[in-house]
Amino acid sequence: MRRGLLEVAAVENAIDIAAPAEEIFDVIVDVRNEPRWNPQMLRAQMVTPEPVAAGTTFRVTFGRGVGEALIEDTKIDRPRSWTAISRSWALDAETEGQIHDISGRCDVYLRTRLRPHGFLRLLTPALDWWMQRTLDQDLRRVKTLVEHEASNVPQSDVTEPASIVRVPVPDLCALWAETATAPMNIALIGVMDGIPLTGPDGAVALARIRSFVEARLPRAPMLLRTFRPTCLGQGTPAWIDAPGFDIRSRGTGH
Repeated sequence: MRRGLLEVAAVENAIDIAAPAEEIFDVIVDVRNEPRWNPQMLRAQMVTPEPVAAGTTFRVTFGRGVGEALIEDTKIDRPRSWTAISRSWALDAETEGQIHDISGRCDVYLRTRLRPHGFLRLLTPALDWWMQRTLDQDLRRVKTLVEHEASNVPQSDVTEPASIVRVPVPDLCALWAETATAPMNIALIGVMDGIPLTGPDGAVALARIRSFVEARLPRAPMLLRTFRPTCLGQGTPAWIDAPGFDIRSRGTGH
């Protein structure tokens, strides 16, 4: 396929899994299972009636960057094949999947076409590379999950790999496009009543504000993380817990 900066990106991924085709199909196609193997998906809700079939739609929430999306199954042939379309503000993605049962093992094939929106269209080649790596990692997690369940290993005996929060595509694109004269930052301005936020001397009560914010940080764990670059072969950059996080280093008063 001829490729250009503004054309659709297409990636293909494959893996073999030692489990019944029906189990593999349900773990991948029923999007309510996806948070179990895709660390970027935070929530998934089925908004159409059971069962999962052509026309089934899920409302999902991804981590930083993509936000909410709708995923619709357009073709279902359980347990052999399916087609689904995901739509969000950042991009649309059409995935075609096939499962071939070969003597107790299954070969799983995915073909995904990306249609980025807005400025992301200029970064189609980078999205292609990122999606290839991301789907490879997702399929490996599916393999681990399904093969453990198929072997009837008690859940308490299975050691879950540590979750790594990879930097999503929109953030990577912003970092790529950022320059010294064009910072890709997002700023918010809140207008509040100043009386509860000041002390008797009229100065900003920073200690009180920081204490209030610190007590609620577990509700927004991304605020406790920092950017960690990676080396060749280690995957895309990640968000990690900031070492030695100190609320006193955040926020100034004027």
